[in-house]
Amino acid sequence: MNHFLVIFCVILHALFGFHFFVYLCAFYDADWVGYASDMTSTGAYIIYFGPKVISWNYKKHSSIAKSSIEAVYHTIATTVTELLWLQQLLKEPHV
Repeated sequence: MNHFLVIFCVILHALFGFHFFVYLCAFYDADWVGYASDMTSTGAYIIYFGPKVISWNYKKHSSIAKSSIEAVYHTIATTVTELLWLQQLLKEPHV
């Protein structure tokens, strides 16, 4: 888990509260060899828009990660892809 991101989100909430500042906040976690039976890793993320959960995902990866860093990298890439899509969606004129 990216502890800096967690601390940053907590500080934003403490300083501005959810009523004055709306932001996207994401948390992720990866588990290398999450399933011992087939040696595959798992990854998960949750994305908040202010106080509300707007997206989440938990996935058992289809390939075997050679290291814990590879499992984390895969989860970060999935999380960032979702964040970029949501950011673009929120930039549309009707929001």
